[in-house]
Amino acid sequence: MKKWLILSLVLLAGCGGGEEKRFTVTGNVSYAGKPVETGSISFVPSDPALSPDGAPIVNGAYSCAVRPGKMKVQITGSKRVKPKKKDDPNLELYEDYIPAKFNLESALEVEVSENMTKDFDLK
Repeated sequence: MKKWLILSLVLLAGCGGGEEKRFTVTGNVSYAGKPVETGSISFVPSDPALSPDGAPIVNGAYSCAVRPGKMKVQITGSKRVKPKKKDDPNLELYEDYIPAKFNLESALEVEVSENMTKDFDLK
């Protein structure tokens, strides 16, 4: 549930905006050797007064406008799962599958100082 809240907040924040200088960061994200088909990526500034910049991950790719500076990177991913026998068979269920060490407890960092490509191969 927490991951969905973070995803919602990231998507509400959008991918950049405002008057601040931003650079375009693009790349690909994979987990266990496979592209993250559906998920999100957030670039969280070290200054807690600044909001994160984020973007969806679609078919392993992302593109986001990010303010300059050192950023903590948080990545989520979800995949569709089959409903259980007790569930409505028409219900679309999704499961988070990226471990917390890449999102809530992430140690991933990137320094943004120009437009750049940054791929993440999570293992």
